[in-house]
Amino acid sequence: MIFDLIRASAALMVLFGHAFAIFPQSFGPLEWPQQIGVVIFFLLSGYLISQTLHRRLLDPNSTFLDYAIDRWSRIYSGFLPALLLVAMLDYYSISHYPGTSSETVARFTLPEFLANASMLQAPAVILPFGSAAPFWTVAIEFWIYMFVGLLAFAIRDGLTVPVIIGIVLSGLIPIQSLTENNVVLVPWLLGAGSEQLIASKTIRLIPKWAFWSAGIGSLIWLAVQIWGGQPIYSYPVFFLSAATLAAFLALWDRTKPTPPAILNDGVKWWADWSYSLYLLHHSILMFSATAFNGTYRMLVGIIGSIIVSIVFAKFTEAHHRRLAAYLKALARRRLCHSVSMFREPR
Repeated sequence: MIFDLIRASAALMVLFGHAFAIFPQSFGPLEWPQQIGVVIFFLLSGYLISQTLHRRLLDPNSTFLDYAIDRWSRIYSGFLPALLLVAMLDYYSISHYPGTSSETVARFTLPEFLANASMLQAPAVILPFGSAAPFWTVAIEFWIYMFVGLLAFAIRDGLTVPVIIGIVLSGLIPIQSLTENNVVLVPWLLGAGSEQLIASKTIRLIPKWAFWSAGIGSLIWLAVQIWGGQPIYSYPVFFLSAATLAAFLALWDRTKPTPPAILNDGVKWWADWSYSLYLLHHSILMFSATAFNGTYRMLVGIIGSIIVSIVFAKFTEAHHRRLAAYLKALARRRLCHSVSMFREPR
């Protein structure tokens, strides 16, 4: 439950942060909510992928191919339909509303669409397509998954020439994100390190009050830093956010609370469409700002983002496990066919 709650909350932070930025006349321009939401996403991603890889590597039957298919399906089951929906929404906006953002128009090109479909939309490589500004993080996440996964399985299974080539190619954007792309590989690594720390036996020796103190202290210090104008994509914010998250996750792991089933189900339902919300909300907000007039535009954009995302998720990302199972079965059939062809006498 705790991971669903964090992920869903971060998605809402990004939604409202972008709403404040697109409609500054309502609450004033704010950038930190969506940016801290992105930092939380990368911290949580690092934590969960570290956990996933640890479990998979202990299973001798687990392969990188299975891992890669699972990660590809999780991302692309929502991303590719979202890219197509954004293309249709932007096309309608550009065709019918002269006030469509010049930035959206400039990014609405076939090369950018194809580059985004290929997961190249990291800021230091190419910009996100059309109005889909948040897409930049998805590309970086995708390549981190592949890069770290290849490294982890190579450590267990050994290096080959194809694996080395795969590591080099998949690592271009992640390594770039140590100095560019808002340096988001750093919080990802901090999240992964937090998981390793919490999983260790040593942490069991630390009393609960220490986690409470560390979590609350880091959170207060983080709030002071943000209030003082510290850039969100900076090392102080990364480390304080990681310390806050790690302290409360360690406390959760130690206490293992059992929330009521209705609360657990509610949080899971909320989290089940949070990825779709992240993918679509900016384009819907931009469309609302262009297509409607009056002070209610922001409210229309927010409510529209939530409703569209709930429906969209049911037909896309909700089926990522089924998609992964199909692709794995297809890969196994192809592999078996190749092996049988190789073994046939000539």
